[in-house]
Amino acid sequence: MKVTLLILLALPCVALAQAPATPQPEPAGSAAPAAAAAPEKEQDPRQMSDEDLAKAKKEQEALLKKKAEEDAIAEHKAQKEAQMAKCVIKPVMTDDEIDLCKTAFRD
Repeated sequence: MKVTLLILLALPCVALAQAPATPQPEPAGSAAPAAAAAPEKEQDPRQMSDEDLAKAKKEQEALLKKKAEEDAIAEHKAQKEAQMAKCVIKPVMTDDEIDLCKTAFRD
């Protein structure tokens, strides 16, 4: 399920990386000719060299790895908060409640 989620979350990033850049309007006071300010066009994946494909694949893997790490940290934080919410310190506690609070405060 996590892999599917990562793929679904990565698709917009991949689509943005492959979309052609939109030209930015030039300021009115600019003296540079419009031809010099033309954005670079991205290459078609079929025309990219093996090095470019490998570089793009590494960048995509790095993004997926970073996203997975962020998701893992967020999930751990959510679990920690859930454990802390369950832990209620009382004058008299059962062994199960004590163990729950121990694990909540230890992590």
